[in-house]
Amino acid sequence: MKSITQFVSSYRRMFLVGIVAVAVVAFSGPGKTLAEKTEAPAAVHTVSIVSPSGAPGTQVFVDVELESGGDEVAGGFSLNFDPTKLSISNISSPGNNPDVTLGSGVPSGLSRTVNANFVASGRIGLLFDGDNQFTASPPNRQIARFRFTILPGAAGGPTPITFGNSPAAQSFSDGLANTIQMTWVNGSINIQAAAPPVTVSGRVTVPGGAGLRNAIVTLTDTNNVRRTATTSTFGYYTFTNVPSGPTYTAAVASRRYQFTPITQAITADLLNLDFAGTGGDQ
Repeated sequence: MKSITQFVSSYRRMFLVGIVAVAVVAFSGPGKTLAEKTEAPAAVHTVSIVSPSGAPGTQVFVDVELESGGDEVAGGFSLNFDPTKLSISNISSPGNNPDVTLGSGVPSGLSRTVNANFVASGRIGLLFDGDNQFTASPPNRQIARFRFTILPGAAGGPTPITFGNSPAAQSFSDGLANTIQMTWVNGSINIQAAAPPVTVSGRVTVPGGAGLRNAIVTLTDTNNVRRTATTSTFGYYTFTNVPSGPTYTAAVASRRYQFTPITQAITADLLNLDFAGTGGDQ
């Protein structure tokens, strides 16, 4: 005859076996084995480069977007590009590079560090971290924006922008420093074929309509590239081989008269960009 101690021990074993059996049935379901019901691996999300278009001599924004799972708090990556076609600021600092900014989809309090020591060889790195998590997608969350300048004379067609591991490694982690698996999707900048250069000309006149000779006319684009021309005896000036497409500001420098600058996009020959001065002896 079993003692009370043996009876209790036997009852506990029977109870635990029953719990395990119930758990296996509940987990597996009809016709399923425990091995078939193992938990699926965590979903893999994507980090993508959004591909823009632009003309030589202009600036374009390359956005990096995250398909967020809602647990990301830190990460980093590098972008590789062709330095014979593109340029970007070489300032390396926690937050002072004017060409690299955090995107509109990052959580509050996120900080960034830019490593731009290798832009001459076509590599720039970004690290970011904070205490708050990204909001889960959809939609995709904009992580960062890179402003590239397409160099004048760059050949038309796509030029790759790809993810890399130098100078900043590709990584994402959660608040406990656990690695988050990502798929990295590369992109490109589509460089538009350069339009034929254009001619810009006009006349500079003083009050009364007479031409102003030897006045200095400047034509400045959005990249602060400046061209100058001097007016003729009758006040005429001409700029040739001006790249078509960008927005320019034309201005006249004079000690005696005042001229209002003119800003406009120039896409074709412009032969009547005239200036009428005010002031002086009238």
